[in-house]
Amino acid sequence: MDVNATAVNFVFDDIELSGIEGTGFLQSRTLTPGESGTQAQGLYGYEYRIDLTEVGGILNMVSISSFRIVFGPVESLDFDGDGTDEKVYFVTSGGLGNIAPTSVDVAGDTFTFNFSPGICVGNYPGGGDCSFFFGLVSAYPAVHVNSEIHAGGTDYILDARAPDFPWNFAYRTYISKFIYYGAYSQAWDCRERRQGILLSVLISLEAYVSEEEYFLSFHSRRQTWSVLLKKAWDVDAPFPAISGVR
Repeated sequence: MDVNATAVNFVFDDIELSGIEGTGFLQSRTLTPGESGTQAQGLYGYEYRIDLTEVGGILNMVSISSFRIVFGPVESLDFDGDGTDEKVYFVTSGGLGNIAPTSVDVAGDTFTFNFSPGICVGNYPGGGDCSFFFGLVSAYPAVHVNSEIHAGGTDYILDARAPDFPWNFAYRTYISKFIYYGAYSQAWDCRERRQGILLSVLISLEAYVSEEEYFLSFHSRRQTWSVLLKKAWDVDAPFPAISGVR
């Protein structure tokens, strides 16, 4: 929904597209908790803007087609005063930008904002596109997370801010996947087969775990299991060594 711009705190992360001159950025803005008596009382607002204004690609006109972020539970509000609550909004007046999201896909805690046409680089630095701010509201304060943009067939990871919500549904989903496939069953004696399962789960978990945990998980399947249990249920589970299992 369309709303007016508001003064907020913000952080930036540079966007450097492969084979393209110039640097763009992702801007994350965090609104302080809503005042008492308002519909956003005690809630936090999160806004994002993708800016390719200074990015030029004379021979390679790349555009950003999507922005993905693990956001968590969303608070629906009547942003435009039409009597209907919405989950997301776009700041199309009183702010910057010329491209708005055309659709939003939601999968569990993950939101993907799609742009068609995309946010495109310019024919020269200073002629590129810039998205409007688009936003969501949460009951949880901000934390730094990895977000992802897709441009020219390539995914780029960017620093952003999102709610520090309890990691429950996502982790339990992937733990269930581990259990279903018998990650610790000796019947899965083929190392490649076990690692294939582990790899697919870890790729899905990349947005949830720290870089250190992600690295360790590739080298110790028991470490992965312990990390997941700790984050999902706050259970300390140091598993004993199992013969033939790394």
